[in-house]
Amino acid sequence: MRAFITTLEHGRDVIGEQSERIRQLLTAAEVPATALRPIKEIEGWINSELPGLRRRGATIQAGDDLTWLPGAGLLPYDEGKHLSPEEARKNGTDLAKRLMDVEPVGSVPWFGRTSSEEYEKLIEQLAANKNDADYTAAFFATLGVQGTLGLPVLLRENLDSSRPQATLGPPRPDDEVLRTVSQALGTAVTGGSHVPGFAKVMDAVRQPGRSGEDRFGASLLLSSGKFPAEWLAGAVLAQGFSKTGKTSTGLLYALGNNPAAARRAITTLVGPYEKDPSKLKEFLKNHNDRVHGPYDGSKIGVFDDDAFGRMLAAASGAYDEKDGEHSKKSAAFAFTVMTTFDDLELGEGIRRHLAEIAGAYATEITEGAGIGDANMIEDSALKPVTSAFGTKSAFTLSPKDTYRFLKTFADSAENLAPFDEGMGRFSQKAIADAATVTRKTGDVEHMDQVFRALGNVRGFELAAVEKVQGNLDLLDKQRDDLLVFVRDTSIGVTSTLTATTMPVALGWLALSTGLSAEGAFGEDDKTRMDRVNKDDDFATLGRQHTYAQILMANGFEPKVTPAQFQATYPHGVAIADVHGNLRPFPELLKQGNKGLAAFEKWAVANGMGEKNGITLGKLSDDTASWFEGGNKRGRERALLFEK
Repeated sequence: MRAFITTLEHGRDVIGEQSERIRQLLTAAEVPATALRPIKEIEGWINSELPGLRRRGATIQAGDDLTWLPGAGLLPYDEGKHLSPEEARKNGTDLAKRLMDVEPVGSVPWFGRTSSEEYEKLIEQLAANKNDADYTAAFFATLGVQGTLGLPVLLRENLDSSRPQATLGPPRPDDEVLRTVSQALGTAVTGGSHVPGFAKVMDAVRQPGRSGEDRFGASLLLSSGKFPAEWLAGAVLAQGFSKTGKTSTGLLYALGNNPAAARRAITTLVGPYEKDPSKLKEFLKNHNDRVHGPYDGSKIGVFDDDAFGRMLAAASGAYDEKDGEHSKKSAAFAFTVMTTFDDLELGEGIRRHLAEIAGAYATEITEGAGIGDANMIEDSALKPVTSAFGTKSAFTLSPKDTYRFLKTFADSAENLAPFDEGMGRFSQKAIADAATVTRKTGDVEHMDQVFRALGNVRGFELAAVEKVQGNLDLLDKQRDDLLVFVRDTSIGVTSTLTATTMPVALGWLALSTGLSAEGAFGEDDKTRMDRVNKDDDFATLGRQHTYAQILMANGFEPKVTPAQFQATYPHGVAIADVHGNLRPFPELLKQGNKGLAAFEKWAVANGMGEKNGITLGKLSDDTASWFEGGNKRGRERALLFEK
């Protein structure tokens, strides 16, 4: 249901974007646009159906998040248990009247407000019906224009809070009350325009505010909900979204939650940017200066940065499109971000969102880090390119620009996580495709290219971390995280690449991070830079162990299974678990050199050391060497960009 709703939303937004573009072309050619009416009717029909689908989806999924309870999971949906449109409008109207009857007490004190409990109960009822278009539209229609625009501030002034917030402060992502109100408005706008009186409220939110208070109220109302792209783009433009960067945090969050609206609104301000991004660059710099730069007058910090970063990721297609399948407009926006922000002063809140963009464009990042390609000497360009192993990039990044963009979020493991997640998804598919080709053709060149390319990316990532943080202690943390996961779950690293119940980032770490002896036996006071040579042998062997599992998961069968080897190995070292699979590498390390030697002998039994043939032992050794070679070369080359 979620996927179906998301697909419908995306389809509606595409219809809106494309029909508007066609309308502009027809207008320029002085041709009537009446033929577009049926298309607009389709867009309107989707809008009318979405609230009901969301309501059904919310009901069905209600128990799915309560996984610790017996019987939790998907719930049946009974049409008869839900309100008819007439009942919904009546109840929404009654809720608004009860809210208006509560006597507000003002903004102080923070606790003990006599109105707080009453407002909380009313908002809980609104939350329970926030996906009902008739209910929510009647609620806001009854409040009227001023009652709706003033609702967020009214609730801030009258609800007790464990996290006090200034009445006119920016929205916080964890503000559940504001989220409920905004989502309810989104539902009403999407499917409730037919409810008497609500069209006037919609028009007011979409028109320039008559006062600063009205504009602020509108920005909060728009900050968290899902709205039709065309309507929201018009609303944020009316409420102050501008080229200069003087945009409220609420409007930035609104666009960050609605990718198609973000692209539409930005295009309205700067014009098409698919061919010439110069005006877009200026727009981005202006906004960055306002949220974190010489013109930052809000002094609010992380919320401005976070909202701006989320808008960047949304417009880049990080939330509504798939890696390798981005639209031209989204790709052009992402390309401009990647080639602009490495020169700017950045706030902390924006960095994780830049990593989201990098993760969403793992295909392009991998191509950009390819230092063995013929196009590595070319400048970054907004032109598509096909990699040596068949992936298609929407644009071309130079190795230098790739490295510089990675540095924008390489300051912490938390900020790197979205990029690592994206690389985990990309590497899983790239390896699976390469394995298929090799098994069919017997040619390992494709796998060679893939593993070297992935090694290049990891080398660039480590170079960025080393330059930004001054050492590679982060690598130890990543190894520890992977080690803890492997130990606690008692599974091999293969599962970290395929399991759906684990952080996707660990898939990339499993591929790129060898589990060293230091990580298994204890910590050291020295930095990672001092330990790197000491750990190399263990890390390389650990990587081969990982790749052996990856290869088996992708259809390469061992001549001698771990269980078979276990049964005949005379020294009693356990390399197989109770299921007959390879024991996790940390478990082999616990057995000292005997454990490592047992693994090596198993690899030899499966073809390691042979000059020809496609065997599991030989391929696991080769892939580890290919990746390690790309990793080392990539890191060394990236650091030279600093010279």
